[in-house]
Amino acid sequence: MAIRKNDEFEAIYPTLNLNGLTFIDIVDRIEREVVKKATEPISQGSLNNCRGTWNELAFLMEAHRSVLQSTENLYLVKMGSETSIRFWEIYQKESRRKYDLLIDIFRKREEPIFIRCSTPDFVVITRDVIQDSSISNILQNPSPPLKEINELYKVIKNKCFPHQVKGFISLKTSNRPDRRYQILSEANVTKFASRYIHNSDCKLRYDVIGESNPSDREVFSAPLMFTLPKSGNIITSVERAINSEVNIKSGQELDDYWKRYEEIIELDREGKAVSPNAEFVNDNLDL
Repeated sequence: MAIRKNDEFEAIYPTLNLNGLTFIDIVDRIEREVVKKATEPISQGSLNNCRGTWNELAFLMEAHRSVLQSTENLYLVKMGSETSIRFWEIYQKESRRKYDLLIDIFRKREEPIFIRCSTPDFVVITRDVIQDSSISNILQNPSPPLKEINELYKVIKNKCFPHQVKGFISLKTSNRPDRRYQILSEANVTKFASRYIHNSDCKLRYDVIGESNPSDREVFSAPLMFTLPKSGNIITSVERAINSEVNIKSGQELDDYWKRYEEIIELDREGKAVSPNAEFVNDNLDL
């Protein structure tokens, strides 16, 4: 039996009492409701395929409320797939002109080179991008329609100045080994592109939210490739590709995360950045 993942989420999520529920609790309850009203058996494989989407959508809906409540000027936008939008297409065309030119030069080589990666799950932007858009009312609605919030990336396409883009976030909902390398690739490519788009005073962040095992953490501590020194050079300023990885289980922990995220953005702007290990360590957030 085929499951209409988004439709089921949109029908069931508003009926849940979210008080005290973790994101996994929400997914479990949606799954139980789907199984209960099914007219024919549903395979566990089909349900497992849905759980990742439901977890992402639950995070998205709660993050919308949380980021508006917990920060002064930040907002989180869910990105589409690479076929829908490539990450650099959120920037205004003039702002990304140098990067577009670089891509074109590589593509026209005798042996073409393509700079590609999957599109990160979310982008953190300043709220004025949305305030100046046709759907600015979404900022006053704590529970907007899923379709509206799920397709918001279409509204910000070609609209962002570099200083309005603070970072990308990957939501890790899978234990597949290849997922950790996908995230690392996204971090390296997006930050490489930012060298041609962002000024030095508004560095791009890349963060991971989700449960990580020791192997994940090793991969997530890998260096940003273009900061590695050339052979024979002294190692001076090698950077991590991924700024932080944090396991967030509930809306309350998400509130704490956004408050800290906004503080770190300000420290970055003032040139007082903290080390990755000090970024999100408190009673509720596990690094």
